[in-house]
Order: sequence, then C-alpha cells, then structure tokens
Amino acid sequence: MRRNTIEQHVVRGSHQLERGSLHKALDEFLAVVQRDPDDARTWLRVAELYARTGDGRNAVEAYRNAAAIHARKGFQRHALALYKNVLALVPDDLDALKNVAELSGHLGLLSDATLQYEALLKACQLQDRSTEALSALRCILQLNPHDVRIQLHFAETALSLGFRTEAIETLRSAAIALKAAGRIDEYLRVAEQILKEEPRNTVLARDIAKGYIVRNNGRFALARLRMCYDETPKDAELLDLLAQAFALLGNTDKCVTLLKALVQVHRDQGRRALALDTVHRALDLRPQDEELQKQLEQLEERSLTPTEVSIEIDIVAPEPAAPSAMVTEEETLRMYMPSFVSSTELAAVPALPGDEAFDLFPVAQAQKLASEVTFLIDKTATKLRKLLALLPAQMEAKVNLTQAALALYPGGELVTQLCTVTEELRSNDWIDDLPRAAQG
Repeated sequence: MRRNTIEQHVVRGSHQLERGSLHKALDEFLAVVQRDPDDARTWLRVAELYARTGDGRNAVEAYRNAAAIHARKGFQRHALALYKNVLALVPDDLDALKNVAELSGHLGLLSDATLQYEALLKACQLQDRSTEALSALRCILQLNPHDVRIQLHFAETALSLGFRTEAIETLRSAAIALKAAGRIDEYLRVAEQILKEEPRNTVLARDIAKGYIVRNNGRFALARLRMCYDETPKDAELLDLLAQAFALLGNTDKCVTLLKALVQVHRDQGRRALALDTVHRALDLRPQDEELQKQLEQLEERSLTPTEVSIEIDIVAPEPAAPSAMVTEEETLRMYMPSFVSSTELAAVPALPGDEAFDLFPVAQAQKLASEVTFLIDKTATKLRKLLALLPAQMEAKVNLTQAALALYPGGELVTQLCTVTEELRSNDWIDDLPRAAQG
C-alpha cells in the first residue's frame, strides 16, 4: 500500500511537471521523500525544482541529502557531482568543500583533491575557523607529503594553534628535505625555527653552525657554537668548528691557538694523520711559528719508517712494551680547552638577535626587491587613475578595478599578510644592522 502511494505521488508529480506547475510538482515529490527519505533520485528532482523556483537554500539541502545517500551506498562519483552542485550555489560551503575534497581523494583524483582542500583552507581562514583550516592543511600535507612549502605552512599554522609536537616533526621533515636538496639558506631558516622551539638542542645547533660556516658567516656560526660549548661535552669537532669560525671573523691568533690545541688532542688520542693535517692548516696561517714548526718535525719524525730513520737498525723483534694508559678524549680536552678559550670570550661574541629565526636573503637582493615594489606601487596607482577615467565606457576596466580593490581590501588575505610582515620587521631593530653586516 505504501509503495502504491509513493508511485501515485511520483506519477502526479511528473504530470504537474509536464504542465509547468513547478510548485505542485514539488509538493508531490516532497511527499515521496517524506515517505522514503533514502530515495536519492527523488531528492535530486526536489533539488532541481527548488533551484528552478529560486529557493536556493532548500535546493542546497536537497542536493546535500541526495549526495549523502549516494556516498553512503558507495556511488562516490554521483555524490561528488551532487556536492559540486552545492558549491555552484554556495561556493564557500565548508561541508561541501570538505566532501568534494575527500571524495576526489578516494577516487584517486589527487590534483583535484588538493585544489578542493586549498579552497576549503581559504574559506576556513576567511571565516576564522582555525581548527578546520589546520585539518584542511593536514589533508593537503597527506596528499603532498614531500612538498616543503606545504610542510612549512602547516607547521606555522600548527604552532599558532598550539599543536607544537606535530609542528616540530613537520619542520624536521622539511629541514631534512631542504638539506638533502642542498638548499642551505632555506635549511638554516627552518632549523633556526626548530631551535627556537628546542633551545637546548645542541646537536641541531652544531649542525646549524656548520651551515653558517659553509656560508662564510663566522659571527652566526660562533653564536651557535657558544651554545654547544656551554651545554655539550667538548670534542675535537667542536675545536675544529670554533677555529673555522674565528678564521672567518679574521681572528687569526685565536684560530691558530685553537688549531694548536686541536693538534695536541689528536696527538694524545693517537690520530697522527689528523694532527699532521691540522699543523699544516695552522702553518698556512702563521708560517713562522716556532711551536708549530717543532710540532711538525715531531710528527714527521714519528711517521718515518725504520728504514728511513737509519739503515743500521737491527731487525730484531722488540720486547713487548707495557700497555700505556690511553687518556680519553674528554680528559684530553679538559686539559687543553680552558687554556685557549673561555666562556667570557665566547659570551662577548654577539648572539643572534633575540635568538629568533632571521632572514637569510642577501641584503642587496632585499633592497632591490623593496625598490621594485615602490616602483610597482607608483605604476599601479597611475594605471588605476586611468581605469577610473575609462569606467563610463569600459566595463572590463570596471571589473579589473573591482578585482584590484578586493585584493587590497583591509582584512583581506594579501593585506593581512603584508601587515604581519611589516609588524615583524618593526619589532626587530636588528634588521637595520644587516646592511652593515653584509658590507663587513
């Protein structure tokens, strides 16, 4: 009996539709879905009739019901098409954007899914829905796990929302990718951001120092090596890095003193080849140093074979010598480290401004970009004035002007980003010192 009633409503609704009585047809089809809420085909008819009668709100809900039924029954392509109909009526509908993105991903349409998640992200940001924005970013990251740009965007958003652990792990992944690709400047910027969150990570600080040394930046390298000197056990590599940093700063005396100590450490630890190489490095800086000349002679003498030392040496098996006590590297460094560098001297080296991440782009390039922006602003203002003069005759000019006004509207995404950058620049007075540092 119920099925007969539904069929009667369908027949009457179809007749009313043929006559052009949209509202009567709509009433008949609504009666059908009231009795059978899982009838996706009738929900689609209802949605189309609502749209034709100008009732967009109810049309959206009907499309949404039809799409949900198709998705539940496994007809994902049909559901995807219906959710796109919702977006055609309400482009910033978060639920529809999310469903279109998820269905596109399930169907293997990864590019479409990424685009839809990006649209969802933008809509969430405009509506100040931070948690949903982070969720959209997380989905984009899952679809593009090796995209560093997306990783950094996700980490920034996650940090701002308090998801610190997840953000740091993402930053680490980005840093590894940048380092492997040889993008040292970008790697240093990301590594500094990680170090800001983990200020006692001396392993990372040392790696950052190596990056600065590669970039011939002794001042920043020494600032990070100071952290290692204060908080980690001293080792030969630290001496070597300190020597390189002082060399970049032009402090030859300190560099040679460090290298001498490093020679002694290598000798005491039985690393004669490394000691010899270090002596030669020090002699390149100070060729007339008597102490270095003496160390060189001793090392070369010990490296000679018995035949080279004397042809009169009897080839007799020597008596086994008593085992000598090997001094550990830590003990060796403890003997030599205080004699050539002190915490006071290292503390005198200026640290990074506020120990925050900083811009590593060359100053000259930044100045060039600033001048280009100034030129473009003036040029844009001139063109906008011409557009205003042409408005009565040129509709296309009016459209272009509207788009430009929307892009520069206060509270818009572009203006918000520019204001954020400006405030960051104002809060860091040290940026004014960058041109002098670059010239130095």
